[in-house]
Amino acid sequence: MRILEHFWIKDKGIHQKIGLIRLFDVTDPVIMFDLRLRGEYRGKGIGMVALRWIVSHMFSEYPEVIRIEGHTRVDNMTMRALFAQSLFVLEAYHRKSWRQAGLLFDSVGYAVIREDWENNQATPIPWSTL
Repeated sequence: MRILEHFWIKDKGIHQKIGLIRLFDVTDPVIMFDLRLRGEYRGKGIGMVALRWIVSHMFSEYPEVIRIEGHTRVDNMTMRALFAQSLFVLEAYHRKSWRQAGLLFDSVGYAVIREDWENNQATPIPWSTL
């Protein structure tokens, strides 16, 4: 069963919805999320606050959650930087997997695990041993 939670991100000053957080399969130990912000609110630090809230919320409220995953287009350097600054580790490269405007783009997958969050340190993947 796929259980979904969603939260609106609101601008306190104008009481307007400026973004959306969707959490997928919240009863599973591995959570996937989607984070969307309206264009005019990007680059203002809201994404970082939202991403850190997602991680804190899921690991604090759901003790069975061991891992949180997110994906973005390979060319979304802002989101990739947010992942890297929030203990997420690059774990996957998916070729032609992101459909947008009738085109297919490459995407990347990042994840944070509970132990890294608790220790406030990302564990790198030993790519050289693979």
